Parts: sequence; structure tokens; C-alpha cells
Amino acid sequence: MNALDPAIYHGPIATRFARLLEKDVGSGPISSILAWIAAKITEGKVADFVVKAMHEALQRWKLA
Repeated sequence: MNALDPAIYHGPIATRFARLLEKDVGSGPISSILAWIAAKITEGKVADFVVKAMHEALQRWKLA
């Protein structure tokens, strides 16, 4: 693919989503632990979804 390869953003998207989830949900010790677990379970799936959507948009716009 070219310079607009959305896959290069997979790691940063996953990390950012995990941090946001941990911060928004984790208000106490137990909820913080549960938020951390939820973030680790879902971060890759969210990043996959976003990268796929970006790739599809680039294809629609004929930029990929």
C-alpha cells in the first residue's frame, strides 16, 4: 500500500482506546481493575474496526 496505509495506526489506536476506557470507567480500585481488563480484551478489536473503516474509506475515495 502507499503512504496512506491505515495499518500503521493500529497500535496507537489500540493504546489510546485502552487509556480512554481505563480513565472513563475506572473511578475506584475495583472498577479500575475491571476497566483495565475490559481495555485489554477490546483494544485490538476496536483498532481493527477503525483501521478497516479507514481502509474502506480510502478505497472508496480511490486513494489506496
